[in-house]
Amino acid sequence: MIGDIEDAVSSTMKKNSWKHSSKQNSEEMRLVAIKTLKLIEDILTSVTKTHPQWAHLVSAVDHRVDRALAILRPHAIADHRALLTSLGWPPPLAILTSSTPDTGRSTEVLNPLFTMQGDLKDQYCENFFALCSLQELQRRRKSRQLEGYNRELALHQPLWVIEELVNPISLASQRHFTKWVDKPEFIFALVYKITRDYVDSMDELLQPLVDEAMLTGYSCREEWISAMDDGNFSKVSSLSVFCDRPDWLDLWAEIELSDILEKLKPDTSDERNWTMKVQGAVLLSATEDYKAPAVCSAYLRCLSSVVDRCRSLPSISMRSRFLRLAAVPIIQKFLDCLLIRCQEAEGLTALTDDDALVKVANSINAARYFESVLKEWCEDVFFLEIWSGQSDQLGISVGDQNGNVEPVEGLESGIFYEEIVKLEEFRIEWAEKLSVVILRGFDAQCRDYMKNRRQWREKSEDGWTVSKFLVGALDYLQGKMSVVENGLNGIDFVGVWRSLAAGIDRTFFNGILMSNVKFYDGGVERFGSDLEVLFGAFGAWCLRPEGFFPRVSEGLKLLKMEEEKLQNSLAGGEKWMEENGIRHLNVPDVEKIVKSRVFTS
Repeated sequence: MIGDIEDAVSSTMKKNSWKHSSKQNSEEMRLVAIKTLKLIEDILTSVTKTHPQWAHLVSAVDHRVDRALAILRPHAIADHRALLTSLGWPPPLAILTSSTPDTGRSTEVLNPLFTMQGDLKDQYCENFFALCSLQELQRRRKSRQLEGYNRELALHQPLWVIEELVNPISLASQRHFTKWVDKPEFIFALVYKITRDYVDSMDELLQPLVDEAMLTGYSCREEWISAMDDGNFSKVSSLSVFCDRPDWLDLWAEIELSDILEKLKPDTSDERNWTMKVQGAVLLSATEDYKAPAVCSAYLRCLSSVVDRCRSLPSISMRSRFLRLAAVPIIQKFLDCLLIRCQEAEGLTALTDDDALVKVANSINAARYFESVLKEWCEDVFFLEIWSGQSDQLGISVGDQNGNVEPVEGLESGIFYEEIVKLEEFRIEWAEKLSVVILRGFDAQCRDYMKNRRQWREKSEDGWTVSKFLVGALDYLQGKMSVVENGLNGIDFVGVWRSLAAGIDRTFFNGILMSNVKFYDGGVERFGSDLEVLFGAFGAWCLRPEGFFPRVSEGLKLLKMEEEKLQNSLAGGEKWMEENGIRHLNVPDVEKIVKSRVFTS
């Protein structure tokens, strides 16, 4: 079914012609894709309830569905805007404003929604229905993904199709509003007239389509009035002044940033916000628990408020500049706080105590969650349009000739790309430091074990399944990894234990197999038992832990071979190694291990 969706989406994208037959086929393919998406959502809802242990499978399907939606919705909106233009929407406001609004005298303007006919009307209604169906699907997905959390805020969204009717009117009104800076009554009179003149079409034409799409809880009349009367028009008259005075925009951004950073100081300095976890820190696109500290919510809330403030700015370039001046520094401040906390933990104890490990783990969790939220935001149409505007200025094509906004492959398409990269680099660096610190401690615990060359001539002590000198090191390893596993999010923990396994593999290989010791039969048995216990310590995180210790595993494999077969390796070279599954060692390594083997028969 996922493949059917991707095929349908691909077919929809290819149908860019506005010829009737092609466009009709495109709409049909879009409706097929939406219908399939709804069937998949029914299945995911059922699986989530009946098989909660399949969370990773559901997450994988969700990811592919999100990719399809990230393409489907922008194209549907772009087609919708093109249809509105073909209908003659927005209506000519010049007629409405040809006389002063307070006189109430104006030429009657026909409603394009009532006058559209034939194929154009069919196309508009089909596209309108498709957008409503997409929004209904998104509400269902969010409802499932936020099960158990406060969902009201996330589920509440304006009706997309009404927004598409209001936005072009808002843009067309700007040049009139700039003339009426000192006459707000003219602005309200025009808004009132537009709202009144077109409200009937909301009830008679559009509401049945919304109901047919099963988008419950929405009234087109109320959405229309709310969108027209939400204060956007009153803001335009003041915000459009930034077109002539861009330095005022910079000043506004500076004031907003200063105010937000001041408000964040108490949240940042409260240590409880770094230990308490965000309630429901699971993104809509995944089921992974990020174990993010509560301080993330404070910064994201402020960042979201900056985004909301810039929405009313009259141009994409202004919105982009405002975000770079007021939003990006908030992310940078957050990253600075994470770095300082990690450096403090490292400076005090060199990350040797458990509290320091937890402190670093919390910072990594915060970076992972923040990074994931920013990535999710960058897939929203609002941010895609900002990037589209920036790319057009730079001469980068991110849309087709009809102006359709397409998600660009790669995160470099996002306005927060550089900050996302810095958060990722921070995570990787400090997760690696956790591995290095634990490996260093493990090496110290193994010092006597590594120096004991005589043990490879004899069997393990009676009653012991592992060498005595290795017990302390394994206990240390399991203790530290338990602390990190409990404190760190699952995604980054995978990187930590894999890096640690690679380090131990390197340590044992160089310190034992390459140290010119002599392995007798009893020593080979002892070494095999020790490695089996070591692998078992990693068995909780993978099915074949020995695969993450490739060099010592292959070294042990050589030591266990019969004498005749082992001697053949000296003459066989790389061909013999390939035939016997030795892929991670070179010829000198094999020769050295072979020469260390002593047969006493």
